[in-house]
Amino acid sequence: MRLRTSRIPLIFLLFGSLWALSSDPVITMLAKHHAFHIQDSIRGFNDIVFVLLSTVLLYGQVRKEQRKLRQSEEQYRTLFFANPNPMWIYHIESRKFIEVNQAAINKYGYSRNEFLSMTIMDIRPAKDIGRLEDAIKIGETTMSDGFIWEHITSTGQHLLVSITSHHLTFNNQYCSMVMVTDVTEVIQNKEKLERSLGQQKQLNDQLEKTIRATRLAHNAFREIAWAISHEIRRPLASVLSLIGMLKDAHSEQERNELYELLETSSVDLDNIVKNNIRKINDQEQKVDPSKL
Repeated sequence: MRLRTSRIPLIFLLFGSLWALSSDPVITMLAKHHAFHIQDSIRGFNDIVFVLLSTVLLYGQVRKEQRKLRQSEEQYRTLFFANPNPMWIYHIESRKFIEVNQAAINKYGYSRNEFLSMTIMDIRPAKDIGRLEDAIKIGETTMSDGFIWEHITSTGQHLLVSITSHHLTFNNQYCSMVMVTDVTEVIQNKEKLERSLGQQKQLNDQLEKTIRATRLAHNAFREIAWAISHEIRRPLASVLSLIGMLKDAHSEQERNELYELLETSSVDLDNIVKNNIRKINDQEQKVDPSKL
């Protein structure tokens, strides 16, 4: 951080102007009653007093600004080194790490000396280098790009992070200060939720198809049941009637005729039963019981 240099010259200008406006009339009045060498002494004394007062004033102002500077630097150090999020400062031209906080050391697993021997490219996969260079070349003094970046720790673990950066002058070098937010768990949970929702949609679609197939099968079974109850009734009634007539038959010829009719009715009944069993089997194949 730098002193607010415009403030000190302004104070000096105001003080000098007020001193000149107030001291010159006094010196002129005193000089009327003294010799020229006395006048020169008075003016010299006035200049000395002005220099001394200006020095004291400027010294006090500089000390005040220095105290503010130290307080500001202390606040900066606290915000940087005690920040729970990983932070670092890197040199924009060389891309080298200049300073890192403890949170970055803990998160990435590198020591401070290891960090300071590396560049910001060393913690990124090769596929992101081009995009990173483009982001740096934009030259924005403040950046919170909204993109998700991939970082690599000392153990090879890949982190998904979002970053906020701010350009500044640090140790007389043009640098950028970066704060990192780890969003790996958030992104992974989001992807799991999306996969779960996709699977749920597939299950819902399959369930809907199964319900439709079940309804169709149910309607078909109702039709088959109705057909069975009506189609079987006729040959069954005929069989029962013929059985009753056989009991009352008086001659061999009559019984033979009734046997032939009974056989015909039995065949008709058997065909009806087989036909409806085939219909039932066809409907069962249209519905997969494992999906019900």
